[in-house]
Amino acid sequence: MPKVGGFGGWVWVSLSVIFVVSTYSDISRFLNPDGEKYMPGYFVGGQIDFSYPYLGARALVARQNPYTTHDPEFIHPIFGIEEVNGKVYHQLYPPGHLLTYVPLTLFYGKDVVGAGRFFFHFSLGCLVGLGFLIWRLLKVSPDEDVSPFFVFVAITCLLFQPGTQLGLERGQNDVFSALLCWTAIFLVTRGRHGWAVFLAVWAANIKAYPVLFTAGICLTMLRPGIWRRALFGAACGLALFLLPAVGSIRDGLQGTLHRSNMFSETDWYNHGFKNLIYHSISLQAADSGRAILTAISLVVAALWGWRLWQQRAAGRSSPAILTLILFGLASLLPLIGYSSMSISYNLILILPGFILLAASQDRLVEVLRFGRVGRHVLGATITAGGFALFLARRGAFPLAALGLVILLGALAVLGIRMPSFPKPTPIAQPEPQLTA
Repeated sequence: MPKVGGFGGWVWVSLSVIFVVSTYSDISRFLNPDGEKYMPGYFVGGQIDFSYPYLGARALVARQNPYTTHDPEFIHPIFGIEEVNGKVYHQLYPPGHLLTYVPLTLFYGKDVVGAGRFFFHFSLGCLVGLGFLIWRLLKVSPDEDVSPFFVFVAITCLLFQPGTQLGLERGQNDVFSALLCWTAIFLVTRGRHGWAVFLAVWAANIKAYPVLFTAGICLTMLRPGIWRRALFGAACGLALFLLPAVGSIRDGLQGTLHRSNMFSETDWYNHGFKNLIYHSISLQAADSGRAILTAISLVVAALWGWRLWQQRAAGRSSPAILTLILFGLASLLPLIGYSSMSISYNLILILPGFILLAASQDRLVEVLRFGRVGRHVLGATITAGGFALFLARRGAFPLAALGLVILLGALAVLGIRMPSFPKPTPIAQPEPQLTA
């Protein structure tokens, strides 16, 4: 397909499908005779999920254990209690999640409605930031020229995705976590390694999904001239978003693990591997299918971690930046799929990377030296994955989970085909000439 406006044909096809299904998935919920049909009977007040960790943050400020407190002021009236290994818990989010909201509690206090309204508008700002980051990562190579109008395309695709809108309505902070992760990737390309590690550690402490992402970023910085800055960034992140809640870390870990194993098979917005196998095969095969897909995704994440290590000294070349982006996708995917209750609002963690993948097909074809057939197979695979991830549902079937598997397959093939680039050799200096 010939290039139009700087993009090849498959880039236009993929981005057009993503834009159309994102828009349709939003507008179609108003079709008669039901009106709003994505979550009938579920919505209970705006930003209701936000109010849950907000209470936990208030408990921390009051110097109470937010997971086991018996003070009714810090126990959510709707979410109530969960019994974990015979122990009653009133909170399931990690300590870093709660610590992130402490500044809001100091300003808003008991006014959870006001805090939720602020966080809603803050999340919209994060979406704008993600759109800008996508554009900057597309043109981060000196030889790339991408129109700034692409920012609006990226924001629109992200905003119309039904999982993103669900997260905005619920008051979930995955949009902010995504901004932290993809800002970290951008900062790596700019040589700001300490700040990149700090943001990655922060994101991993909010929810556990970016743990592999953070570990990979840190490991690639274990080299001369960088490791001290990376270590300082990691230490600052842990000091701010883990150590202040050191007394409740064990309870936070127990609650997080319990949350990851909760399972609801009837909800389209649960796109974990287990729910996909349940709907595709059977409930009896769900756990083993989850284990197999998780193991495959971990292997793919390790493959891209290795590729990232190989190109750690390649600078801002197109292959190095593509490797960094695809590593971000591969390392964020496993824990999203592993969770038995993986809600569609956490897809925003990988959606920026997927848009970058869709828009970078021409560069991938050049770097991987795909022939004509390979170009079309890659384009069709990315388009199919985008259709599933951005439409997200088909009745009760978790279509986004199928999109995760399609993306996993594409990342596996691309990781195998990605060439390794040796360290750049220093330019030889001419020997000084002796003069009489």
